[in-house]
Amino acid sequence: MKEKLRLYLIADFKYYDENFLKKVEEAIKGGVTAVQV
Repeated sequence: MKEKLRLYLIADFKYYDENFLKKVEEAIKGGVTAVQV
């Protein structure tokens, strides 16, 4: 799950800003599988 999420974010990097990426990274570190923005 984590790798799929990371690959998805990399593939669509242009759609996300730094704050979104930080939220996702924190969620991944915390073991969260879904991120609400």
